[in-house]
Amino acid sequence: MASSPEHRDDRGSLNDTQLDIDIPEDREPPADFLSITRQWVHLAKLEMLELHLLATDPAYDRRQDAFARMARALSVAIEQVATTGQTLGEEIRRLRAENERLLAENGRLSGRSPGA
Repeated sequence: MASSPEHRDDRGSLNDTQLDIDIPEDREPPADFLSITRQWVHLAKLEMLELHLLATDPAYDRRQDAFARMARALSVAIEQVATTGQTLGEEIRRLRAENERLLAENGRLSGRSPGA
């Protein structure tokens, strides 16, 4: 059962949870990346259910609070999607440049005669 805004249990909330995960230079994700991601998704679902429950509350103030929190969560999600899209775009450009470099190196090496 979801808790009211005045009485939250110890499960945390999305606002308390950071998904900032430093990816090492070798591009391997941390070993616990999957568990961190699953926990974050679980908290997102709990937060969504709580907000939907509050949005149906007969008290006007609680409904307004729920809608304001939904709007903030949506704004954060849109910002995260935009940031992720930009990061992926940069990574795609980097990979394409690396691919071009490797193709050029392959062509250069293929042009050499054996034993040269």
